[in-house]
Amino acid sequence: MGVISEKVEFKPINIDGEEINMFLEDPLIVGEVTSYSESLQELEKPIRKIKIVKQKYKREPRNTSLTVKEDVVDVLRKSCEEMDIELISLYK
Repeated sequence: MGVISEKVEFKPINIDGEEINMFLEDPLIVGEVTSYSESLQELEKPIRKIKIVKQKYKREPRNTSLTVKEDVVDVLRKSCEEMDIELISLYK
């Protein structure tokens, strides 16, 4: 997307006791390394991390792409809308 330089490295960070796998402060990006999410319970973890970063930095992070089962896509989108979390991309 051309948002960051190829030389930038994502780093793990701990914010309020929550480990974030891939983090970049400028631009604010939150990434969660998950090969596949099969249920909403598994999706709570990255959503919680996005909320923590959003609260701490007072701005909307660009966040991870998620790969999910097709039957949870609509529920995930609705949950993110209710929590004011923007999903950049979602794969099924």
